[in-house]
Amino acid sequence: MTAIDWSKFDEDPEMTITCGCGAVFRSHAKFVNVPEPHVETRKPCPACGKTDRVRAARGDPESFTLRKDDVGKP
Repeated sequence: MTAIDWSKFDEDPEMTITCGCGAVFRSHAKFVNVPEPHVETRKPCPACGKTDRVRAARGDPESFTLRKDDVGKP
């Protein structure tokens, strides 16, 4: 298995991860195909220590500023 280059994620916020064991924690996550399709986390689960038992990975909502000139534009 090829190691994931996590440095590409350094500028991105961590996601909220729900592990298969039920624990919820913050980490970066990536979908990988090898050895089988799954989501891998950068940090291990604090409860079970696994990085490949992801049940859900949720990103934070993105914020944006709506300016007066933007109103009414398609």
